[in-house]
Amino acid sequence: MLRRLEVHGFKAFGEGAGGSVVLDAAPLTLLAGPNGAGKSTLLQSLDVLGMLVRGTISELLDAHGWVYKDLPHLLSDKQTFGFVVDVELGKRTLRWSLMLGTRRRPGIAREVVDVIGEKTPPLLDRAFRKISVYVESTGETVSHPPLTLTQSWLSTLDPKEDRGAHPGLLALREWAERIFPFWSLDPALLRAPSSGVASRVGPRGGNLASFLASLKRRNRDAFDAFVARVAAYYPRLQGIDIKSDASGKKTVSIQEAWDGAPVGFNANQVSDGLLRLLAVASIPDWEHTPSVVLLDEIENGLHPRLIGGIAELLSEISKTTQVIATTHSPITLNYVPAECTRLVTRGKGGAVTITNLKDTNGFAELREHFEPGELWYNVGEDRLVGLPSKGKKGRS
Repeated sequence: MLRRLEVHGFKAFGEGAGGSVVLDAAPLTLLAGPNGAGKSTLLQSLDVLGMLVRGTISELLDAHGWVYKDLPHLLSDKQTFGFVVDVELGKRTLRWSLMLGTRRRPGIAREVVDVIGEKTPPLLDRAFRKISVYVESTGETVSHPPLTLTQSWLSTLDPKEDRGAHPGLLALREWAERIFPFWSLDPALLRAPSSGVASRVGPRGGNLASFLASLKRRNRDAFDAFVARVAAYYPRLQGIDIKSDASGKKTVSIQEAWDGAPVGFNANQVSDGLLRLLAVASIPDWEHTPSVVLLDEIENGLHPRLIGGIAELLSEISKTTQVIATTHSPITLNYVPAECTRLVTRGKGGAVTITNLKDTNGFAELREHFEPGELWYNVGEDRLVGLPSKGKKGRS
């Protein structure tokens, strides 16, 4: 499980006084705050780590539509950027540092993996093309021939051959490659026809119908449990079916109860909110269980009562899969423990600060009168974290 994330010089997070940012993560972490504070950038930071284990820098840029020169913070003195994560893996916690090069020298500049609390050499120490690794089975550090690699060195590990020599690095690789994002789920993609076999729902909601068809075919009990999971938060639901046309394209159809009578809806008639609920509820049934799921703006398109259902569903999912989500909705905060919420704010000079809601000014006293979301909305993040007043009460 991710325990801690540091971001240095990436996009919204510049170097210098207060420029870098640290997030202490919980099994369920909600990032709340105004637009432009850097909430989505925190999710993107973790996605970068996952994608650089699964693929290359070029593939990362293509997937996000990014240009490398725009990734370092524009005001950064060093113009390098990177990430440090503390990840609890079984009985050990590994610290993984991955730094990327300047605009003029793109690539992996530095990559180090240490075991926190152990006096062993780094499990991995990489500086551009120079690489050395610690062989845990023999206690030796081995230097590798210089290698140009535009992704994490963890990607080179073989799950079978390297299990004995590099169990720590392999466990870290398996954690990183199972970081999966949901980027502002798109109703058009959620209801779009899809074909083939899908092991999970796509990062913006694609392949929902194909995934549900695959789940129903390989494990009918799991599919029925999925339907029951959705119905717990959408009581009118009576059934979910997958329709196929002559070309094999699949779409989702829904049966609901209205005034005691069953009514069917095709994919184009199903509400955006219910489609988003289907996607989130599918997470426990993905073929490869995610280590971390990243969700951006989870309340988009949802009725206030359904927002509470999504929040409760995420709490349930976080028992087996770590969840980190962004929100602008005070309602969301009312449905999760206060210790799960982090306020993301910008202070002097644009420096980003992340504060546990329970550690904010006067929280204990204010909590006696307000639910967490009401507290955030009525008091405002500036006063809660002690930022200079903007001359206006409430949220910015």
